[in-house]
Amino acid sequence: MIHIKAQRGFLLITSVVLIVIAVLLLTVMVFMGVTGDESSVEHSRSGQALFVAESGLERALRGFTTGTACASLSYTGNIGPGSFSTMGTLFAPAAVNLAANIATP
Repeated sequence: MIHIKAQRGFLLITSVVLIVIAVLLLTVMVFMGVTGDESSVEHSRSGQALFVAESGLERALRGFTTGTACASLSYTGNIGPGSFSTMGTLFAPAAVNLAANIATP
């Protein structure tokens, strides 16, 4: 009879350890799922910001190639959920400053 009581204590400890491991695994899986969704959203916004910035650059380049003076290459615009602004400088005709913003839903 004493041998059976010792076995019951061992099973209790084993079951507690297994429950703790299961809870930890579940916590990690939930955390990875949430983090993955946030990462996907940030990746999408990054792509949108790049598209908006490149659109602003193309607008300024088109103005430059059609004869607009370098100091007059200041444009602003909205594309999809974002906006861009460019500013040309007199001393560095090929330089264009870009800024892009993506509206968060």
